Amino acid sequence: MEFKWLRDFSTIARTRNFTRSAQERHVTQPAFSRRIRALESWLDVKLIDRSTYPVELTREGIVFAEVAKEIINKLDATRVALRADSNQRRNLVKFAAAHTIALYFFPNWLERMEDHFGSIRTSMSAENFGEGIDTLMAGQCDFLMCFAHPQVSNFLDSQHCQFLIIGTDNLIPVSMPVRDHEPKYCLGQVVDTPIPYLAYPRDAILGQAANISISHKNKSISHKNKKVRLQKCFEDAMAESLKAMALAGRGIAWLPESCIKHELEEGQLIRAGEEEWDIPLDVRLYRSKTSTENQAGKLWRFLSSLMRSSTGKPGTRFRRN
Repeated sequence: MEFKWLRDFSTIARTRNFTRSAQERHVTQPAFSRRIRALESWLDVKLIDRSTYPVELTREGIVFAEVAKEIINKLDATRVALRADSNQRRNLVKFAAAHTIALYFFPNWLERMEDHFGSIRTSMSAENFGEGIDTLMAGQCDFLMCFAHPQVSNFLDSQHCQFLIIGTDNLIPVSMPVRDHEPKYCLGQVVDTPIPYLAYPRDAILGQAANISISHKNKSISHKNKKVRLQKCFEDAMAESLKAMALAGRGIAWLPESCIKHELEEGQLIRAGEEEWDIPLDVRLYRSKTSTENQAGKLWRFLSSLMRSSTGKPGTRFRRN
């Protein structure tokens, strides 16, 4: 039995709606339903009556909802108590971030911050966005770093969280080069067959940002024959995985510029479209509004002061939500 199943069940017990619960848990509805069924299988009882709308808890579900709530509360309270008892843990600033941000953005950003703030003792947990939300909301990290797009909302924006915009990036369409340093797949060419597309999942932030931008760009192209036709041939939430497939010549991918800087400089990957196909992204730093006063609190106030005084280095932006 996985602990996240308890949080899943507590969510459906409160909302009585699978779609809304899946959104709050930042997973697809089929994945959320599978996790609830897995919990029912582990308990060997039916917890949800799916024949009604909204769904109802069975008698066993009502009993287990209280047990799940008690377990979650006790574990969360114990975690908070243990953290409060350790001076070292209070001085450790814990980050969670998407893999790409952890690998390519965080090291340089931290170096810039330490130039002004001083040495920071940190830890980093590289996770997907859904896992990062769980980590932040459970108090297992001080900050969550993630990509954001103005047309893509996320669960944290409607919760008791604050964020600063601490940087920017761009999703750039790239392809493996062929002869004469031309892209193997190009958005500007008129082709008879669809272009192989290396995509993020539709429910991922980068997947939603890419889908919105590509659709908007196609709508702005007046000539039908010049509209881009993409055929998804591979899907993965990790930009590193899509980059590997692009390097192997398997298709076109929109990748964060920070992730492919070396490959672009070495000519291993090249642009597959003009800059008008680029998708601008923000890098956000989230924290819970209930964060305690510790080293992380000092860092947050420092970043907020940079935002107010506009003394951030070029290319780094700070903004409150």
